[in-house]
Order: sequence, then C-alpha cells, then structure tokens
Amino acid sequence: MLLLEQFDLLHHRGSSHGESRGIRATYPQARYPPMVRLAARLWDDAQRDAGYRVLTPTPQLDMGPRGDPDLRAAIENGGAAEVASGSASWPWSGVFRLPQGWTAATSELGGVIKATKAVAMFQSLAVKHGAVLRDRMEVVDVAKQGNR
Repeated sequence: MLLLEQFDLLHHRGSSHGESRGIRATYPQARYPPMVRLAARLWDDAQRDAGYRVLTPTPQLDMGPRGDPDLRAAIENGGAAEVASGSASWPWSGVFRLPQGWTAATSELGGVIKATKAVAMFQSLAVKHGAVLRDRMEVVDVAKQGNR
C-alpha cells in the first residue's frame, strides 16, 4: 500500500486538518445514521490500535421549528431522538428554553475530533500495517500497465 501526499504529511491546507472537527448523526438522509454508528465503532478500533484517543464523544443537540423537514427526518430516520422542553429527558432546562413551536433532537453519536492528531494517527497506523508514506509527491498522472 502506498500513500502519496502532495504537501507535507501534516500540512494545513486540507479540510481534515486543524484543531477540531465535529461528528454527528442528525442528518435528514436515512443512509447517514447507520454510517455514523459504524464509524463510531471504527474510530474506537483505530484509537485502541493507536493507544490514544482523538475523538471525544459528546451528545449532539439540534433545535428548530417543530415542522422543519430536515430535523423531522433526522428524528424519523433514527439519527436522533426528539426531546420536549421541560420534560425529564431535557437536561438543558437550566440553560435555555426552546421558543414556542420549536422542538429539539438529541443523539449520543456526536463528538469532537482532534483533526490534525487524527490524521497523524491514521498515518502512523497505515505505516504500522505496512503502508509506505511519501510526502511532497504530486501525482500528475495515473496509467494502467499490464493486467493490474
């Protein structure tokens, strides 16, 4: 396996670099929550293999008008559970109240990823499993040779 990086291995030019990125399951498309659940297990496996954590799980809270189609879909497709302001399952009652006509959805699949540290983790795991990493290698063409 070969990984080629056009810039330095931990450059700041990509969308996967920087201090943090969020992860969530509250998508209106039904295909995303199962992928987020699988990703959570894979993140755990990778972190266990690396010996350190780059993902901090955090509850996710989304709020919006009760009739918002994206929020409704996220609740219906299993990405989140609806919670009512003032109910026993509403742990934010001391922090804020929902406006009249609004609803909230919560998911335990949220999290914050230390982005650059995660990239470094996956690079080191790739090397650990036999990959060769090369930085400052711009790919200018890919051509098939033979039967491979």
